[in-house]
Amino acid sequence: MNLVEWFEGHKAAKRFDEAWCVAHALVATDKATPAIVDYARTFGPRSRSESSLLGSWPRGPLPWRELQHPDEDVTYSLQLAKNWSTSAVPHAKSLAELGLKPKHRVNFEEEVPYSAILCRIVCTLLDVPVPAMFHLDKAGSVFERVTVIDGGEPYPALIVRKIDVSAVEQRSRTVLDEAQFICTKHLALTRLPYRSLGVVPNLQARWTAAVEATARRAALVLAGNLVLAMRLTPPEAHADLVSFWTSETHFQIRRDLGITTRD
Repeated sequence: MNLVEWFEGHKAAKRFDEAWCVAHALVATDKATPAIVDYARTFGPRSRSESSLLGSWPRGPLPWRELQHPDEDVTYSLQLAKNWSTSAVPHAKSLAELGLKPKHRVNFEEEVPYSAILCRIVCTLLDVPVPAMFHLDKAGSVFERVTVIDGGEPYPALIVRKIDVSAVEQRSRTVLDEAQFICTKHLALTRLPYRSLGVVPNLQARWTAAVEATARRAALVLAGNLVLAMRLTPPEAHADLVSFWTSETHFQIRRDLGITTRD
């Protein structure tokens, strides 16, 4: 059954969220008819803004077992995690090398940027520790994953920058979805931890790709925007994103987390 037939089947059965997901996939892959495009717009998620996004999160943490790509070998992941500190030292940088100072360290007891709040919420949903965060006003990516070495011990950190939210509602949603996707992908990789896998000898390319795929799936669930996810990922990742997005596993995750579209 192709996606158009699947869309019609879900629509006829009044499975509105499932129908919307498939319609959104058809839009993302440029296979949607004008009627399906209209359906995707009509039944899509409500518009979000920076102020309302803080109160619209899923119920409970994301289910890693359901998100995990089948090629990710858990045993290999755990073994690699044990040796992370040793492999990370040669590639870690000091605060000075990263252009950071102790005063840039985010303190949640004080006023913090929305990007840092977003990271803390996502960590809770991913069930991973909140990494050290440093806030910079300089231009650059909203989130930048780095490894810092201080006193001879490396530790994972995130450099966060201000999220530029336009006054235009649709633009605001796009900016926030993008920030949410990138933030989740970075933080999802820390569950192993994954920070410097490029320096591990004899790394399995297939396993590495699977770990990245798992992180992208988690990011896709939280961002809820397949079109955006495909824009932010390489073409070779699109097939897995579409397959996962239109799967019964994803539909059930959305129901369990309470993030389905309005009926």
